[in-house]
Amino acid sequence: KMAEAFGLTLDQCAAFGDGLNDADMLQMAEVGIAMGNGKDNCKAAADYVTDTQENDGLYKACLHYGWIERDFHEN
Repeated sequence: KMAEAFGLTLDQCAAFGDGLNDADMLQMAEVGIAMGNGKDNCKAAADYVTDTQENDGLYKACLHYGWIERDFHEN
């Protein structure tokens, strides 16, 4: 529904998830990313498993895919 609202197709979307109900969404998106603390079925459905939410998993996944660049001030 969100992709449709923004005029996007699913092959233009990435999805992040961690719950039992997120597996279908991860499979439907072009890029499905499971959080490291996610449920096993969610991880199995994902294209990539990142770190936990508490350990900057969203940030690390975006770095992995080249969507953002590493901040040179970062340790």
